[in-house]
Parts: sequence; C-alpha cells; structure tokens
Amino acid sequence: MFANPQVRQSLASNPDPIPVPSDAPSDPASIALRYSRYVVMPKPADRHLHLFIFPQTPAYSHVIVIRIPDKPSPGLTWIGDIQFSAGPEWVFAAGNDVELRHAGRDKYVLLPIQELPDPGNATPKIRIPPVVYGLGERDDLKFRFELKIDGKVTASSDWQQAPSADLATIGLKPGNAVLTAFVRNDSAGGTTYSTDTVLQGTSPVLLSPPGK
Repeated sequence: MFANPQVRQSLASNPDPIPVPSDAPSDPASIALRYSRYVVMPKPADRHLHLFIFPQTPAYSHVIVIRIPDKPSPGLTWIGDIQFSAGPEWVFAAGNDVELRHAGRDKYVLLPIQELPDPGNATPKIRIPPVVYGLGERDDLKFRFELKIDGKVTASSDWQQAPSADLATIGLKPGNAVLTAFVRNDSAGGTTYSTDTVLQGTSPVLLSPPGK
C-alpha cells in the first residue's frame, strides 16, 4: 500500500471515527475505554482498511497480543508479517471486511505496555494504560495482570474493565521477568484467556496460524 500513491492513506488517524452514543455508559471505566472503542477502532461497516503495525520482539514492541475467539466484535485481524531492520513486525488490520478474507485470524486485542525508567530514586515499573486495540462497542472484557521475576510473583492487579496498572519491576533484567495478561470474556460466560510476555526479551513472539 505504501508504494501505491493512488491509495488514499490517513496515517495515525481515523478518518471516520464512531460517534459516542448518547446512551453510552458514563462510569469511569467506560469513559476511559471510549478512546479504544470509538476513536481507535473503525465503524463495523467502515470501507477504509486500518493498519496496526507492531514489532514482534518484546524489547522493542511494548505490546501484548492475545486472541479472544468468542468475543462479539471482529477486533483486529492478523493479516501477515513484515521484516524491518530491527526484526519482524506484525501487521493487523480492521475495517473493509478484512476479517472475512482472513478466516481464523480475527478477534485479536492488543494491550500496550510502557517500561518506565528509574529516574533518580523512583521505582522502575511496567505501566499498563487503559487502551485496548481491537475493543468493539459490544465487547465485555475484563483484564488482570501478573508479573513474575525469577519465577516468583512480585506484583499483580485485580480484575478491571479498563486495564490500568503500575507493576514494580525491581530486579528486572533482560529475560528474567514474565508479564502474564489474563482476559476474561464476560459476554461469553466468563471464558478466560492468557498470554505471557518476556519483558525485554530479544526473541520474536510467534503467533499460531489458524488451525494450529
């Protein structure tokens, strides 16, 4: 697409954001997720193809990838990989009925994480902001996080509608810490999924193709 100037592109923006419904919930968690539901994600019938590209190596990507196969919305669809100088990157997409063209590769959600440095005497930490790529208007997901350093649980969060946590990373070294994200799908009776991310890991995280 990038080599075809005849294809109109809107970089880092949604050309047709979803209006927030007048009856949308106004509790703090729902308000925190409005950016994810109505700005990041396109309308269900959006003709535009929205691309989301993230490095696969945890040391560079700072994103958790997990598939929730029984959630109502199609979420993000994994359409392939591309190779850059720093390693492979995932290409996810939404809109333009892309999920119909890539069976079994839809229903992904992506959770960004931030590694905060240690300025002075401040405690180094992992921050999970209340942003969920792939969150649809009807998706009812809950999130919980657990951090292990050298095999021991050192920090965790409670279940939350809007993911938000600061997890201290004292003792973190490249490869010795694992962040586990748990996602509970309350719109499907509470089925729970989880995935592990090796913090500062230097090996790409591989996704399983459909049927594997």
